[in-house]
Amino acid sequence: MTDMQGVSRRTALRATTAAIVGSGLVGTVPITSADQHDPPAADEVTVSDENIEYVEEDPDAGFHYPYFLYTPSSLTSSDDSPTPIFVGPNNSPSAEDDYSTHLEFAKDSAEGGRPRAIAERLGIPLLVPVFPRYRESPVRWYVYTKVLDPDTFMMADSPLQRVDEQLLKMVEHAKSRLEDDGHTIADKIHIDGFSESGTFANRFTILHPERVNAASHGGTAVKTLPKTELDEDVPVVGDPNWDQMSYPLGTEEEELPYPIGVANLEALTGRSFNREAWFNTPQYMYIGGEDRPEPGSRGHRSFSNLPPEDVQ
Repeated sequence: MTDMQGVSRRTALRATTAAIVGSGLVGTVPITSADQHDPPAADEVTVSDENIEYVEEDPDAGFHYPYFLYTPSSLTSSDDSPTPIFVGPNNSPSAEDDYSTHLEFAKDSAEGGRPRAIAERLGIPLLVPVFPRYRESPVRWYVYTKVLDPDTFMMADSPLQRVDEQLLKMVEHAKSRLEDDGHTIADKIHIDGFSESGTFANRFTILHPERVNAASHGGTAVKTLPKTELDEDVPVVGDPNWDQMSYPLGTEEEELPYPIGVANLEALTGRSFNREAWFNTPQYMYIGGEDRPEPGSRGHRSFSNLPPEDVQ
């Protein structure tokens, strides 16, 4: 993160695009206009609620993308009862090079989506980060930033580097703004997500359990296990053929690499798994016990034959 602080998004994105286009690992990547990737300025974003603020990216503060901050009128807090910030990671329907697509979905979440409904019910502030997932440029679609895949920890000198840590910087930034308005804000957050954002919430809690007061997530087929290796609690179907496998960075035979487990978290992120903090973090993980994918389908996308309220 420190290498990118103070560098303009436009300069960084152009540099990243040029590097990828010249890389033999990726091949030829279409160059997309830097303007297409640039988040808009605050005066270009209109929100429907005076309690919602669009906060521009601030590389000096450690985050390269904007966020929406909703502060309920009913918000009350005190030194004896500090209020947590509720984080609703942004979903998008697919990888898109046009940044405005990701911004619109994040704005919808803040104005009237599931995260907004939860924040209103709890009477606490809502922070929705606007992290993108690109299709072709400046990085390819398989760098799945919004579910914190291992690739996202290996991106050097990019605005997309360590979006989990960028979120922590956004939280600190929002906490300072709310405290300037007279509120007392807790150090730990609530985080919730469904589908793509559910995977983000699960993995963010694995990465930073000491910063999470409570987490809930569902609509995902796989959860990252708080385990470093296979044991009797982990079912194995068939012979893993260990001698034919190549092991991810920092793992050996029968160890569970991230995002299946946590064996190589330190090799990927520089920090080992905080097992005690994770087990002390209240979490609600859900998916319908009777729900099964239909033939030829994958994951919870097979629930498309159900009404939205049943899927939720």
